Amino acid sequence: MNKSELEIRGLVDLAYVMQDYETVRDNVDIAITDFKKIQAHKHSIHCQEMQLFSRMAMDRNYLLRDFKEFQSNAD
Repeated sequence: MNKSELEIRGLVDLAYVMQDYETVRDNVDIAITDFKKIQAHKHSIHCQEMQLFSRMAMDRNYLLRDFKEFQSNAD
């Protein structure tokens, strides 16, 4: 795991704490794909949780719409 991957995760964590959910949504995909490539599953799952929580915070009806979309995002 290199320094840039950890910096992106730090950015995502800080943006989530600051309740800047748009930044989390825009940058978390980069971290998820990088962590999956190097098989850092613990960090990848953490980023996926952040992605889910930020989507739920931005869109209150996210879980009420379509569970197929929710299920495909969980994979």
